[in-house]
Amino acid sequence: MTGATLVNVLLTALGGRARELTFIFAVIMTAFTGAQAVIDPKSPAKTVVFTSLAALGVGGLLVPTSTIVTFACPQDLIGTAVALVAAVRTIGGSIGYAVLNNILVSKQKKLIPAMISEYAVKAGLPPSKAGEFAKTFIEIVQADPSKATQIPVDHHILEAAAAGFKQGNAGSAKYVFYGNLAFGVVAILMCLLLPNISKFMTSNVVAKTGR
Repeated sequence: MTGATLVNVLLTALGGRARELTFIFAVIMTAFTGAQAVIDPKSPAKTVVFTSLAALGVGGLLVPTSTIVTFACPQDLIGTAVALVAAVRTIGGSIGYAVLNNILVSKQKKLIPAMISEYAVKAGLPPSKAGEFAKTFIEIVQADPSKATQIPVDHHILEAAAAGFKQGNAGSAKYVFYGNLAFGVVAILMCLLLPNISKFMTSNVVAKTGR
């Protein structure tokens, strides 16, 4: 909401500089979304800061695009244009979700078992049992995390496995943020194509309501 409000206010204050404003917020979004790749379970402060700034950038693009389209399109096509923006946003979001979710799942399948095995072995689990232990641990955690303590191993190994599970998830997520960089670069380039919309920002009322 902060980003959306800020860009809409600045569009008026700066005389319709859509290109510059969307470019700046696209850069913020892309930079801090990519920066989230360095966060891990041990850095909650970075998580909050980077996520908040990335969200600021997203807000500065998500809602103001509808405002820009409303100003720039012919008056008799405002409804159609806004609906088209919503449709493109939904379709684009679906494509992005599908691509990035596929990246996340494929990385989780590789990294989580590897990290659980690594952490468990360091805690004292025999290396020969690491693969089977990791498989069992993942199955139990996904079904009912509270039953993980029922695995017949030392509690230090279970604690290490839980830490490895978290680290594996964090390591998988960073590839999602890398993937987001590609979408962010495209958004930045598209922002450069926007014109100044000051000539469209008039006090003309398309349809008066009331008596």
